[in-house]
Amino acid sequence: MSSILQAKPGHIAATPGQQFHTRDREVLRHTYTNMCAAFCSLKNGRMVHSEGLLEFDAFHWLEASPDVVEYREQCQQIYYPNGSRMRRYTPDIVATLTSGVSVCIEVKPFAKTLETDTKHRLACLNEYYRRHHQPFVVLTDKFIRQQPCLAQLRWLFQNASYVQPGKQEARMALGKLARYLPCSIATANIHLTGQRINAEYLMLAGYLHALDASEPLSYETLIAYGTSEMQSRLGQLDISQTLFWTEQEGREDA
Repeated sequence: MSSILQAKPGHIAATPGQQFHTRDREVLRHTYTNMCAAFCSLKNGRMVHSEGLLEFDAFHWLEASPDVVEYREQCQQIYYPNGSRMRRYTPDIVATLTSGVSVCIEVKPFAKTLETDTKHRLACLNEYYRRHHQPFVVLTDKFIRQQPCLAQLRWLFQNASYVQPGKQEARMALGKLARYLPCSIATANIHLTGQRINAEYLMLAGYLHALDASEPLSYETLIAYGTSEMQSRLGQLDISQTLFWTEQEGREDA
């Protein structure tokens, strides 16, 4: 079964061209309690807008996922039954997998999902999507903000080459590094001078990993061939089937 974030070297390359996207609901404005942000997505070829920092962090995982072809924010609006009334709902994110399946994702702080009203609303949504054979996932901070994985993803995205190379170009870059590995990220980038790809990109794509996965990444971090602890974490969340993630987490904590 396909997983959302399974380690597959070479998955980071973007789809050609720029994604055309029209939101069904406008992103809320930045306020003191709601920190809006924009994520520069290579997969989507555009800026992706979040309605909070938790959504912004979720974009890092989706961008690094080998099984996610593209993802869109605030689209595919629906009307679902909630008691005797019909309610309007727009998913935070809709991700398209390599299998062609689209998955509706709600991003919510775990503490919020424990509230009675929120739990009831999510249960109604889960039932609606189940009847329509549409995968639906609730992602909380318990998964999104796993450390040190999230910090490593943030650092890599801040420093990785913003390019669209093919696998052949990545293999050529790895060939240039073969005699020097293991080495630091800074040393690897020196040997990749003249290439469009840097070591951070190769780490995001799953070709290289940090020898010490428990430490924050820096230019002095030693790297070698293979997948990392971060890439292993990327394979823990399966969204290829309908999954009410909040209930799963609740049972684990009970």
